[in-house]
Amino acid sequence: MSVITWAADQLDSWSKGRNPSPADSRHLIGSWAAKSLLQYFAVEWIVFLSWSDYAYWRNVVSDLGARGCHSVDGQTTCRSAFVAADLSFILIGVGVTVAALLITSTVLRVGGHSAEHEKELRLSRAAGQANLPATKRLIRHLGGEHEGRELTRAHHLTTATRFFMAVAGLAVVGVGVFPEDFYAADGMPWGHMISTAVFLVCAIVTLVLLGILWLRPRPVVARILLGLAAVASVGGTLFLIKTVAAIAGHPEVLGDFTGLYERGVIYGFIVGMAVMGWALSSGAHRRPVAEGSGKHRGSDDGVTSLNGKRRMEAGSTTVPLSSPAA
Repeated sequence: MSVITWAADQLDSWSKGRNPSPADSRHLIGSWAAKSLLQYFAVEWIVFLSWSDYAYWRNVVSDLGARGCHSVDGQTTCRSAFVAADLSFILIGVGVTVAALLITSTVLRVGGHSAEHEKELRLSRAAGQANLPATKRLIRHLGGEHEGRELTRAHHLTTATRFFMAVAGLAVVGVGVFPEDFYAADGMPWGHMISTAVFLVCAIVTLVLLGILWLRPRPVVARILLGLAAVASVGGTLFLIKTVAAIAGHPEVLGDFTGLYERGVIYGFIVGMAVMGWALSSGAHRRPVAEGSGKHRGSDDGVTSLNGKRRMEAGSTTVPLSSPAA
């Protein structure tokens, strides 16, 4: 038995008893992990108060996490509040990574809507293909389709979204672990530079992919995410131009707004992840009422009258409570 066949068989066995729901604890934890990114705004403000010469529009976010003494605009300053900033970066990364790992593809694909999720599961089971080669089964498992159905555009978008989200989270952890003045042997802060570059790119890509993915199941939320992606893209582009110009010896290009450009990406991503978490948790709370539960759904099969009896709506099959058949 090849490794591919073994892996496909293991995933097949695992998926048989799998029935993820938007209201599962893993999805609620994942949604709150995404919303937890908002903690950064409070931490950033607290650390900012320890500075006397920090400007949101001029200084980059990484300046808040620099260790001890460093130079800003020719002034040497020393402070210890950087620990809080770096821990906040790490918590952002952990929150994003946890969200990417815990929120399943089937739930993310439908934007957390319970009704849409049930339809998606029924469609997969009806259209699932048995006796597929091990390679195709494995590819479909990795693409988030555990019933064997042919992978769709939504499947591919979901897989890509979770991948870039997880990479963005790991990159932010790197930003906190390797501050901007944590130099390598050659005197360059490679760890911080690489982590920052990877995060900025993956953050923008994540917002774009998630916005496109949710255009059908969550159109209003999708427009918000795409708007945040546009802000992040503009900010990232200006930040890149500004950085390249400064390295080339032309720091005057685009003015003294480096921090503002970078924050367009960072703030856009944090708010976007919080919006995603809110959308998923709100969708989980709007579960359809199970049949036979005895709960009424207002406009569904009947209306309870003042005398306690159920009167029939047009086309209803509900039996009145006063009927002997009840």
